[in-house]
Amino acid sequence: MKKKIFTVLLSIILLSVMISTPVLPVEAMNVDAVVPPENSQPEATDIEEISPHYAVRKLIYPDGTVLLEEIYDGPPEPPHGYEQDDSNFPLLTGDSEGNIIQNFPAFGWVFGCSAVSGAMIAAYYDRNGYPNMYDGPTNDGVMPLTDTAWPTWSDASGDGRVFPNNPLIASHMGVDGRTTRGSIDNYWVSYGSTVQDPYITNGWPEHTWSTAIGDFMKTSQSKYGNKDSSTRLFTPNNNQKLTCTQMETTPAQGGGLVMDFDGTYGRKLFYEARGYTVTECYNQHTDNQYAGGFSFADFKAEIDAGRPVFFSVTGHSMVAYGYSGNNILIRDTWDNDPSKTTTMPWGGSYKGMEMRAVRIVHLKPADTPPPDPPDPPPPPDPPQPPTANLAFMPLIINASATGGSTGFNSQFIDGDSTGWISHSANWFVDIEKNHLFSRGIAGNSSSVSYTENFANFDYQVKMARYGNETNANRIFVRGTPTPLGAGNRWANGYAFQYHRSGSYSVFKYLNGQAQELQGWTSTSAINKGNGAWNILRVVANGPNLSFYINGTLVWTGSDTSFSSGRVGIGFFRSEGTTDQSQTLVVDWAVLTTLGTGGAGSLGETDFITPEQQTLNDTAKGGSHDEDQNMIP
Repeated sequence: MKKKIFTVLLSIILLSVMISTPVLPVEAMNVDAVVPPENSQPEATDIEEISPHYAVRKLIYPDGTVLLEEIYDGPPEPPHGYEQDDSNFPLLTGDSEGNIIQNFPAFGWVFGCSAVSGAMIAAYYDRNGYPNMYDGPTNDGVMPLTDTAWPTWSDASGDGRVFPNNPLIASHMGVDGRTTRGSIDNYWVSYGSTVQDPYITNGWPEHTWSTAIGDFMKTSQSKYGNKDSSTRLFTPNNNQKLTCTQMETTPAQGGGLVMDFDGTYGRKLFYEARGYTVTECYNQHTDNQYAGGFSFADFKAEIDAGRPVFFSVTGHSMVAYGYSGNNILIRDTWDNDPSKTTTMPWGGSYKGMEMRAVRIVHLKPADTPPPDPPDPPPPPDPPQPPTANLAFMPLIINASATGGSTGFNSQFIDGDSTGWISHSANWFVDIEKNHLFSRGIAGNSSSVSYTENFANFDYQVKMARYGNETNANRIFVRGTPTPLGAGNRWANGYAFQYHRSGSYSVFKYLNGQAQELQGWTSTSAINKGNGAWNILRVVANGPNLSFYINGTLVWTGSDTSFSSGRVGIGFFRSEGTTDQSQTLVVDWAVLTTLGTGGAGSLGETDFITPEQQTLNDTAKGGSHDEDQNMIP
């Protein structure tokens, strides 16, 4: 469903060009033809290597029709500079449309980028109404959002590469309950290998295709002319579609039909093998390659219908699962963290690789409900991203902080989140209600930070939690967010947190590890209702730290580990919780450096009551945080 978004992205360091991308010329003859007459054998040009990871040859048929036989061989590792360049995004402002398919899977590179891309889409469908895409034993038969449930592996090449296992991409003996040879065993030698597949050289029986989409796509299979990691995709040398029906009658070079080699047709075969009906299936160039090709409007229609889009750039296959303004949100097969957000402009380039074509496969609407239970009734007044006017705050992994100013006053009015960046999960600003909010990531912490360092200050945040009443909702002070530790914990700093069943705690992060300063203990200062507002406040002055909830001092202490750093906001969300029921909402965040009149503005008590001190002392020294699933 469409929703209005103010796209708020932060600065990008321009990427070094990985691949030159010359545009292949339009053929002078019969450029409007889609496919040749049946049984008309093509003449083929030599395979031309456009880049180290993309090659093409033209199939020229007697009537002048031209098909491009494209070989995609995206590398296992991202181009040089990927990690630092993905840390920032350009600052874009203005009123723009956007939509995001939530909870979209993220898989790392194994077997080939095209197979990984196909598997991410299949995994999304498995979790949303097509539960037979994956039927293995992991995660109770529901394909996980990422591939960390399975062990990694290396081949015998000795090149030092470590690959994830992912049974939806490529089966592997000993993984996910498999007791016989699979895709990796029978087809893989090493990245880029052109020798015959192991099952051929060893005289092994070839396994039956069933559970791995890479098999059906012919990825890494030597008998189809594919070296290890490559996949073939056929596209008309014009703006027309090449449908899967047309592939069934179109001859390929050297015998056989296009359908025998094409990866998109292989995705169709996989879906059908899993028991589903394909209603539409085609390859088509995008309109930056040929006027009248697959357009941004076509792309948005796919996303708005809940269908992620498989697309090709010069030398790589990826998946798009949303858009914001003129940018599309993508999974690039080089990162298996579903909380990360990566973008590229429609019709532009990514890492120097130019957008080329889409590979569309539509399924008949599901007759069965999604495997997850239906969402519970919505809480009294949580933000609703599908219908709200929003400002989208994409993920930022690293960003330099400036020296502290006199503070900030963030009311999040009209989509303004100036100074704030996200470190995990998608965060938005509800323009109608002037709230910052996020639905987080199941089984992980999510956070944002303000990009200045502060030493002595009075920091206050008004927040509300919908859904789980025993998960932590927190603010950070004197922190260093990155590199994030286990569960997306901050690297260093102090965390002051509460959960709405009525308890709070104080933790210190040191190199990504949480250390208890005040264990979880109850307090009457917390407003407990679903969506109830609470104001957390920290006054930091030298080594002295004071922590308030709704104007009541609940804990004080002295610690010299950190003298300055960033402030932030975050929360934890349990595994198995649904998006609609889990939301942290922030009404405002204000920081005033000491000496400018910020302290004392709430009229709080400046002492801890004897009752609260007794509760604090009783809770110290415990190790109950993780047992209660309230990890910091």
